[in-house]
Amino acid sequence: GFAGFSSFDAHRDAHADFARYLLAPGPAHLVMCHPGHVEPGERLDGVVQARARELAYLQSEAFSRLLRERDVRLVK
Repeated sequence: GFAGFSSFDAHRDAHADFARYLLAPGPAHLVMCHPGHVEPGERLDGVVQARARELAYLQSEAFSRLLRERDVRLVK
């Protein structure tokens, strides 16, 4: 499976997005995202803001809880 497409809307709910990405995972499901830090002085467009939101969500307890609830294990 493959998931992760979303708009770069600054008001998107990362938890709702990731919950949707994990609705019907395949045996080797891949979720595409590009988390990252915003550098001081970096131009804040929608893509940059989305990267910071994704990173914050991936580091959150809500994401860990979602993985447990869906019995999902992260692998390299």
